[in-house]
Amino acid sequence: MPDELAPPEPRGAAAPGRHPFKRREQRSADGSSLVLTDDGTIIHVGADGSTTQTWAPDDDDWPAQALRFGVHPHAETVKPDGRQRSDMRPPRP
Repeated sequence: MPDELAPPEPRGAAAPGRHPFKRREQRSADGSSLVLTDDGTIIHVGADGSTTQTWAPDDDDWPAQALRFGVHPHAETVKPDGRQRSDMRPPRP
């Protein structure tokens, strides 16, 4: 019998050692391509193989480029605190 079982990973969380993004590449008709790396960085590679532009996940323009890969940015989840605050509850009759 195992001493302790590890709790399951929350849904949508990346397992340890894994990245939240899958590496993908989209080629254009002009020979350039967009590459989504496993850390979420998007790289525009010119037809000659040189890096033209790069977007990190925290850049303002990243969501517009990420949509080309079908990746939708998600806002961070904020834990609501209304129910835990005693001063926010209505008085009991």
